[in-house]
Amino acid sequence: MIERHEENLASAGMMKNAGFTIYETFHDPDKRSSGRQNSVVLGYILDNEL
Repeated sequence: MIERHEENLASAGMMKNAGFTIYETFHDPDKRSSGRQNSVVLGYILDNEL
């Protein structure tokens, strides 16, 4: 799981290309002082087959 600022488009593009999926978007004014002040939590499912 990782977290990023919702409005960080460069980070969003990198995470999408790496295969991460958005699980939750939430208002986070204590951590985000600009824009909509939202954070996004993303995850990546690991394949356990070897």
